[in-house]
Amino acid sequence: MRSIATSLVFAVLFVMGCTNTSHGPSAAPKDVNSPPQNLKVETQPVNMKDALAQSKQAATEGLATLQGLATQEKAAGSGFITAEEAKSATLGQPLAVLLVRLDQLARYKPEEDPAPLLQSTSPKVIYPVLVGERVRSAVTVTRKGDRWSATGFGADPLVALARQAEGGAGGVGEKYLVTVPALGVAFSATGIGREAQLVPLIDYPEYGLKKGQVLPASRAFAQLVEPAKRHDGQPS
Repeated sequence: MRSIATSLVFAVLFVMGCTNTSHGPSAAPKDVNSPPQNLKVETQPVNMKDALAQSKQAATEGLATLQGLATQEKAAGSGFITAEEAKSATLGQPLAVLLVRLDQLARYKPEEDPAPLLQSTSPKVIYPVLVGERVRSAVTVTRKGDRWSATGFGADPLVALARQAEGGAGGVGEKYLVTVPALGVAFSATGIGREAQLVPLIDYPEYGLKKGQVLPASRAFAQLVEPAKRHDGQPS
């Protein structure tokens, strides 16, 4: 189970790190352990509240596109059981995705405010797609320049893992995702700055991180500092 979950996380982080985006149903990379050649990180921090607000229209349009893809022949590939089921699909609570840069992580000191690490983000928001209360699929919305658009369609492993993570489940609008692609690590998160709490989505024994363990962001990042310093800068 560990290897399957790890492969899912690496697959998602691989796609997140690549500059090329897909406008069709998501496909797993051929080799999830191959590093992306162009890891894109925007120089300007993205305000999460703005990202959530600005991405909503693109997500709504993306849901319509996903429903259109879910013909009787393509429903399963889009995450739905039937095309009829897709017609009733709605958007769930969005999850902003914050990407932590390896160079900043390597310089982090545990006594420092972790907020700067949580500002180094690709402008990405994942919207779970629900049928009733069940997650059937997802729409991934990204920003290029000032334009937000749906760039990914289909079930997203990070969404499923985030829902499974124990603890740290904040109220509506409070939860987001934090990823360190170079180390292959992903967290569910709540709070901001020194109040931020991170919950590993799977077990990472090599970093002393356990699935479902609620950690202050400062402690979680502190456990990754030395691995970041030793790392060659490429995803694992």
